[in-house]
Amino acid sequence: MEVVVLELSCPGSLDGFFLQIGVDSSEWFLGETTYCQYVSLDHEPN
Repeated sequence: MEVVVLELSCPGSLDGFFLQIGVDSSEWFLGETTYCQYVSLDHEPN
């Protein structure tokens, strides 16, 4: 198992973005696969 941690700085005008992750593993149960996740940003007032 592996964990990836991302810290991003986004402009205030951005409401969200898609994150696409490709995995190429030698393990038979995973192999080569791609995941796509939408990240929605919540803007808190200052």
